[in-house]
Amino acid sequence: LVQHDQIKSELVKQNAIPLLVRCTMDTRFDIIKVQQRALEILWAMTFNEEAANILKDDQNFMANVKSLQMSNEIGVKKAADGIIWILVQEVEFMREKAEEEIIDAQSITPSLYKYDIMISYSHTDKDLCYKIQEHLVKDKFRVWLDRDNLYGSQMQEMANAIENSEFIFICTSHAYKQSAYCQSEAHYAYERRCQLIPLKVIEKYRPDGWLGFILSGKVYIDFSKTDFDNAYQRLMSEIDRYRNQETTKQDSDHHLSHGNPTTETSENKPLNIASKEKTSSYDTIRLEQWTVENVVDFLNEMELDAMIPLCESMDGRQLYEMYKLCKSNSDSMYQSLKSELNELQNKTLPIRVYVRFLDTLRKYVPITNDAQSVICNVM
Repeated sequence: LVQHDQIKSELVKQNAIPLLVRCTMDTRFDIIKVQQRALEILWAMTFNEEAANILKDDQNFMANVKSLQMSNEIGVKKAADGIIWILVQEVEFMREKAEEEIIDAQSITPSLYKYDIMISYSHTDKDLCYKIQEHLVKDKFRVWLDRDNLYGSQMQEMANAIENSEFIFICTSHAYKQSAYCQSEAHYAYERRCQLIPLKVIEKYRPDGWLGFILSGKVYIDFSKTDFDNAYQRLMSEIDRYRNQETTKQDSDHHLSHGNPTTETSENKPLNIASKEKTSSYDTIRLEQWTVENVVDFLNEMELDAMIPLCESMDGRQLYEMYKLCKSNSDSMYQSLKSELNELQNKTLPIRVYVRFLDTLRKYVPITNDAQSVICNVM
């Protein structure tokens, strides 16, 4: 329950943090049943800014948690490491990496990724995730995956793996969302603007809350119900698409640069899928021929982020059908989409976004007698 933002806020409001802190410090409590569980809850609470500030200001608590990093109990040590990472070390580590990026940008020698892919997953979903890793390794990808350490690697090792990976695969499931360790991984990768590719590993699971927010606008690769080989091929296509976007961006940067020509290098800064730069080819082909990726590019580049969850897995033909439904019965479709977005992500669909979506997409709609008639009726 504590993974829900509303629960975190309510615990702060009800002044529950001092009680949880006491549970971690009072040696009369069982170290596993009470102390470890309290530490795990407080680790999850560190993602709430108000709770994080309360904990950081408690010097006795901070000193106690630092001492617990030396505990022989692996679960206790892991939770203590996680708390210290979020409250103290993460910001310092990101600052160091930002300074390194400045130095790398001034260097003639390009920085290369150590890994092609890091797989972030819950151990509950290990079987499918291991299968994905094995196929990737067979195809000569360099993969980082915390396979041997059941209780998770050191937080800084995790951060280093994220920094040195071209892609981060987020294996979404209920167990993933409920794990403070998984949230730490996903949060760090998001803050560092890494290239995230979400994989569905549990059927019918829809990410919401913090996980839904981090992955908003991303194209999901569904391994939960699709034939594995087909899903794997879609994953390969998604990797190729990202790399082609990066190449296009580098070509654009090269032509816009001034001064003496330099050797083209592959930059170590990952490309954000939500980039507003015009890198897609959707505007050179007919709407009915758009792929799922073209649709996502269109919504991203037109800053229609709120529509992305509503158009998930749609290709151009399906988007056109949705457009025709919206034009023929605009009010009821708006109410339906608004209700769906609220159910999916607990967000409201602004009417201005809905109107702009229809107006922007109209430019790509093929002109037919029916379409002209609808437009005339609306006007």
